[in-house]
Amino acid sequence: MSHLIKKGSLLRFHGGITKLALVSFIVAVAAAFIDTIWIIFVKQFIHNDAYIGFFSGILTCISLVSLFLIIPIIERGHKERLYMFALCMVIVSYIVFSFVKSFYVFIIFSVVLTLAANLRISSFGILVRDNSKKKVLAKNEGIVYTFFNTGWFIGPLLAGFLALRFGNRGVFLIASLFVFMALILFWQFGIKDGNVKKKADTNVLKNFFDFFKNRKRVVAYFLGGGISCWWVLIYLFVPLFIYDKGYNILWVSGFLFAVVLPNILFTYPAASLANRIGFKKIFFIGFLILGTSAFLCFLSNDFYFILGALILAGFGTAMVESTCESYFFDISKGNEPYRFYSAYNTTIDVGHLIAKFIPSLALLFFPFKFVFLIFSIFMFSYMILSLFTERIVEGKKR
Repeated sequence: MSHLIKKGSLLRFHGGITKLALVSFIVAVAAAFIDTIWIIFVKQFIHNDAYIGFFSGILTCISLVSLFLIIPIIERGHKERLYMFALCMVIVSYIVFSFVKSFYVFIIFSVVLTLAANLRISSFGILVRDNSKKKVLAKNEGIVYTFFNTGWFIGPLLAGFLALRFGNRGVFLIASLFVFMALILFWQFGIKDGNVKKKADTNVLKNFFDFFKNRKRVVAYFLGGGISCWWVLIYLFVPLFIYDKGYNILWVSGFLFAVVLPNILFTYPAASLANRIGFKKIFFIGFLILGTSAFLCFLSNDFYFILGALILAGFGTAMVESTCESYFFDISKGNEPYRFYSAYNTTIDVGHLIAKFIPSLALLFFPFKFVFLIFSIFMFSYMILSLFTERIVEGKKR
């Protein structure tokens, strides 16, 4: 993050963006705590690796449907209030998980947490967009994601030690405290969003079909699913891979700690580069790096080489994570972001569905290494799709 602070560069950003970035950092630390121990926690209720993938996929289906249902809520509601409500839902869910033993309660609050994540992501994305000038949107997305990824960098390492000291249930409680701190901080910052529509688009099916009538949005939609697809490999299948090799939680936390480092170092420079040369080249190179890394993992049987290749692949994720969302906002006109942003965010769940169900099916019949082959095919497909994006250079806008 040093490149953001040198010569006061951080201070040149809009005040609302730096505040949102700080809140996103704290929330990311808490989320990283949970994702680090989530697989071990779920294994208390579901013992088969493939079934864990299917369960995660079912939650994704629920998430996919809910994103369309919350479109009128996003349009008509004050985004800052929706964001705070979502954080409250997260806090309650984490507290329940800290003591739950019932399988059915676990299922119910897994759904609650899924719904809260959708509301949080959709409202926060609009807040970032509305606190940014369009000419520097990619840069502002870059700074927010840099703070966000810093949280995901610190969180896993702390989670490993906290899990050993306090157990998984203690990690849930500590994570709830972090989210509560983010909630209080956000409230104190007084961030507002005045773009509220009196009449919302409540026809869910019409919103869905209208979204896909525009070719530019269709390309942006499927391209945006690429990064969420990749993170399923990192946060679901790689931890399973590490545990199956006989390594403990510290190895998982150490890997998840290291895998985010390239994102911290390169997200803002990549966003700035996209601002100068356009999105298409950034997308192509980013997905090329990811596809190549996954394919090398498929070819190798060396445990340490595989982890190393996946860590270095983080330079690819840094190039596409924040820029995909910036690209969507840049091709959207007028009030389209408010109507279609939740619909666009379903690309996260589509990417998750693809990345969870297909590899989970493969695990029923093939060795684990074929998971890497599947993900390499995914990433090369997104690389080809990036060639169909529009040539947009934010830095040349007036």
